[in-house]
Amino acid sequence: MKLCTIKGYRLVWLADAPQYIETCAAWNFTQWGIKSDKNTLQKSIDSYALCTNKDKIPLTILFFDEERNVPVAMGSIWEKDSDYWQEPSPWIASVFVHDYYRNKGLAKALVENLEIIGRSLGISKLYLTASEDATGLYEKMQYRALETRGAPEMPEGKETLFVKELSA
Repeated sequence: MKLCTIKGYRLVWLADAPQYIETCAAWNFTQWGIKSDKNTLQKSIDSYALCTNKDKIPLTILFFDEERNVPVAMGSIWEKDSDYWQEPSPWIASVFVHDYYRNKGLAKALVENLEIIGRSLGISKLYLTASEDATGLYEKMQYRALETRGAPEMPEGKETLFVKELSA
């Protein structure tokens, strides 16, 4: 399996850097989890502790800034990433890029790598949800919108469910 790289950034499996479980959990909790009464930082830490796989889901990958040797972005594949949409599985989840590193192609590269990993695991389609500000990225990457719903916890008040068929 050949993964995509970006000059100046190193791709790392959370399985190979478990010392960053709490970093991933904090990013996830402050970006999405804090908006729900059901989530806690500890629940997020517990979830990422399960994401230290390479050959099965759940799994997480990170991009590190090579010069500074710090994690700057992450993405995961989970069995489930929505309390609203119960049936679809598996999901691309928690695609996060630190503010300072946005608009450098990291989110796109994370998703492309998660698709490659998904194919290697025999996954035929991936689902994800996105707020309005991210829908353009996924549409450009051939994700198909299935449904949009009102979501008061999202900044724009709605989110869209997407799917992509993975070719072999």
